[in-house]
Amino acid sequence: MSCYLTINVGSHNVVELRDLKNTVTGAIDTGATVSVTLKDSSGSVITGPVSMTHDSAGLYRATLDHDISIVAGTTYTATVDAVGSGGEVRLWSVAVKAQLGR
Repeated sequence: MSCYLTINVGSHNVVELRDLKNTVTGAIDTGATVSVTLKDSSGSVITGPVSMTHDSAGLYRATLDHDISIVAGTTYTATVDAVGSGGEVRLWSVAVKAQLGR
Protein backbone atom coordinates (compact mmCIF):
# COMPACT_ATOMS: atom_id res chain seq x y z
CA MET A 1 0.00 0.00 0.00
CA SER A 2 1.19 3.50 -0.70
CA CYS A 3 0.02 7.01 0.02
CA TYR A 4 0.69 9.73 -2.56
CA LEU A 5 0.32 13.45 -1.97
CA THR A 6 0.85 16.33 -4.34
CA ILE A 7 0.58 19.70 -2.63
CA ASN A 8 0.80 22.98 -4.52
CA VAL A 9 0.11 26.46 -3.17
CA GLY A 10 -3.05 27.96 -4.70
CA SER A 11 -4.15 24.72 -6.38
CA HIS A 12 -6.57 21.93 -5.61
CA ASN A 13 -4.48 19.02 -4.25
CA VAL A 14 -5.34 15.35 -4.63
CA VAL A 15 -4.54 12.82 -1.92
CA GLU A 16 -4.65 9.13 -2.85
CA LEU A 17 -4.50 5.98 -0.77
CA ARG A 18 -3.97 2.97 -3.00
CA ASP A 19 -4.57 -0.74 -2.50
CA LEU A 20 -6.26 -0.53 0.89
CA LYS A 21 -6.61 -4.11 2.14
CA ASN A 22 -8.29 -5.83 5.02
CA THR A 23 -5.48 -6.64 7.47
CA VAL A 24 -7.06 -9.97 8.43
CA THR A 25 -8.11 -11.42 5.06
CA GLY A 26 -5.78 -9.53 2.72
CA ALA A 27 -8.72 -8.71 0.43
CA ILE A 28 -9.09 -5.24 -1.13
CA ASP A 29 -11.27 -3.13 1.18
CA THR A 30 -13.88 -1.14 -0.73
CA GLY A 31 -16.03 -0.20 2.27
CA ALA A 32 -13.58 1.57 4.58
CA THR A 33 -14.01 5.01 6.11
CA VAL A 34 -10.93 7.05 5.18
CA SER A 35 -9.98 10.68 5.83
CA VAL A 36 -6.94 12.95 5.55
CA THR A 37 -5.83 15.81 7.81
CA LEU A 38 -3.09 18.32 7.03
CA LYS A 39 -1.18 19.84 9.98
CA ASP A 40 1.61 22.36 10.35
CA SER A 41 4.87 21.75 12.25
CA SER A 42 3.26 22.71 15.58
CA GLY A 43 0.46 20.18 15.07
CA SER A 44 -2.22 22.75 14.28
CA VAL A 45 -4.79 21.58 11.75
CA ILE A 46 -4.58 23.39 8.39
CA THR A 47 -7.48 21.42 6.90
CA GLY A 48 -9.40 18.28 7.71
CA PRO A 49 -10.35 15.77 8.37
CA VAL A 50 -11.41 15.55 4.72
CA SER A 51 -13.34 12.42 3.73
CA MET A 52 -11.73 10.25 1.06
CA THR A 53 -14.08 8.46 -1.33
CA HIS A 54 -13.56 5.00 -2.75
CA ASP A 55 -12.98 5.10 -6.52
CA SER A 56 -12.09 1.51 -7.40
CA ALA A 57 -10.17 -1.55 -6.22
CA GLY A 58 -9.08 -0.09 -2.88
CA LEU A 59 -8.23 3.37 -4.27
CA TYR A 60 -9.45 6.22 -2.07
CA ARG A 61 -9.19 9.90 -3.06
CA ALA A 62 -9.76 13.32 -1.53
CA THR A 63 -9.24 16.80 -2.93
CA LEU A 64 -7.90 19.54 -0.67
CA ASP A 65 -9.29 22.98 -1.49
CA HIS A 66 -7.16 25.47 -3.39
CA ASP A 67 -7.51 28.12 -0.70
CA ILE A 68 -6.00 26.26 2.25
CA SER A 69 -3.41 28.32 4.10
CA ILE A 70 -0.07 26.80 3.05
CA VAL A 71 3.26 28.47 2.25
CA ALA A 72 5.73 27.37 -0.42
CA GLY A 73 8.86 25.81 1.07
CA THR A 74 7.10 24.85 4.31
CA THR A 75 6.81 21.22 5.41
CA TYR A 76 3.47 19.89 6.65
CA THR A 77 2.24 16.50 7.84
CA ALA A 78 -0.58 14.72 6.04
CA THR A 79 -2.21 12.03 8.15
CA VAL A 80 -4.50 9.46 6.56
CA ASP A 81 -6.83 7.60 8.95
CA ALA A 82 -8.67 4.48 7.80
CA VAL A 83 -11.20 2.28 9.55
CA GLY A 84 -11.65 -0.86 7.49
CA SER A 85 -14.99 -2.47 6.78
CA GLY A 86 -14.05 -5.10 9.37
CA GLY A 87 -13.31 -2.45 12.02
CA GLU A 88 -9.52 -2.56 11.73
CA VAL A 89 -7.81 0.82 12.23
CA ARG A 90 -4.84 2.08 10.19
CA LEU A 91 -2.94 5.37 10.28
CA TRP A 92 -0.28 6.80 7.97
CA SER A 93 1.59 10.10 8.36
CA VAL A 94 3.63 11.61 5.56
CA ALA A 95 5.78 14.76 5.58
CA VAL A 96 4.94 16.93 2.56
CA LYS A 97 6.57 20.11 1.34
CA ALA A 98 4.44 22.83 -0.21
CA GLN A 99 5.57 24.22 -3.55
CA LEU A 100 4.33 26.84 -5.96
CA GLY A 101 1.67 25.44 -8.32
CA ARG A 102 2.69 24.33 -11.77
